[in-house]
Formats: sequence, structure tokens, C-alpha cells
Amino acid sequence: MAYQTEVISAQPQVTVTSYTISSGSTDWSSNVCDCCEDCGICLCGTFLPCILGCKVAQDHGESCCLPFLPGALIALRTSIRSKYNISTAV
Repeated sequence: MAYQTEVISAQPQVTVTSYTISSGSTDWSSNVCDCCEDCGICLCGTFLPCILGCKVAQDHGESCCLPFLPGALIALRTSIRSKYNISTAV
């Protein structure tokens, strides 16, 4: 019977991930009616909301198919609010 010996020269390493939590929140920089300042976005959101959802998802680094999954737009909205520290209080 032949034995094959393997020498282990390095052990698996632990990867540490750190997160930074910011206590400050940021308010919206535009008002509700400011959407009319960019007519292209306004028209796209009115007549082709699925295309606008795909664009927002891609701008946030997600797949353009994300808006078609149930509940995914709520999760995307929450993720964007968290990323930019936007508060929910009005």
C-alpha cells in the first residue's frame, strides 16, 4: 500500500469584516415637487416605471431584474436610505 504525504504549509486564515455605523442622518436635498425639474426622469417614472426601477437598481449596483422580484423595491429603497443616511421622519 502506498501512502501519499501532503505537507500543510499554511493554515486557513480568518477574515475580519468591519462596519462603520454613522449616527447622523441626512435629509432629502429635494422636495416632493422637485421631480418635475428633470422631465426625463419624471416621464420615465410616469409611463415606464419598470424601466426607472431597473435604472435605479443598476445605479445602486444591483441587477436590473431586481425590480421584478416581489418586495425587492422596498428592500432597494431601504438599502439606498441606509447608504445615504436618509431618515424616515418627515
